[in-house]
Amino acid sequence: MNPMFLAQIALGAAELVLFLAWGFFLLLGVLLFAFWLWMLIHALRNKGLTDGERIAWVVVVCLTHALGALLYFFLGRPKAKAVPPAGSPPPTVPAPPPGASPPSSASVPPAVTGSASA
Repeated sequence: MNPMFLAQIALGAAELVLFLAWGFFLLLGVLLFAFWLWMLIHALRNKGLTDGERIAWVVVVCLTHALGALLYFFLGRPKAKAVPPAGSPPPTVPAPPPGASPPSSASVPPAVTGSASA
């Protein structure tokens, strides 16, 4: 075997590995940027956060990039589930079983009746 031929094969394999690594990191960078942008927009629009929390999360996501986006994904984003979507009907109270007497107003909490008795 010609030693120059072996050197050319080895160089070709190294170039291929570098090309594949470059492509992998480019794809990873694009995906991380898309994730970061998604979390930034979500933090801005999250109705479950107070104004102070929203500003804090936007600053954290902007300054720490992918790490901040991951932190928001696991810590800040679940608060969005606590708020019902706009236009959704209010929660319904199940009807009492047949033959059961209706509850008296003393046993119903004030939040349900709408009156605040002290």
